[in-house]
Amino acid sequence: MLRKKTLMFLGVLSICCVTGVLPALALDAKAGPIWNDDDAKVKCPAACTAIGGKWNGQWRTTVQGQESVCGCV
Repeated sequence: MLRKKTLMFLGVLSICCVTGVLPALALDAKAGPIWNDDDAKVKCPAACTAIGGKWNGQWRTTVQGQESVCGCV
């Protein structure tokens, strides 16, 4: 399994070197509880900026009523 993942990574890396294009890396930023999409539009841009990213419009709840994360690039 590890070998397969390593080979996939090396394949992507070689494509990036040839094309000069790097794939966007997605990160999750903790944002406390997010109650709905309108709440996410307020909390996620700030949460992503805090980790040096930009909100990609996605979010999900990780612990019901306690914790959500925002998708950042």
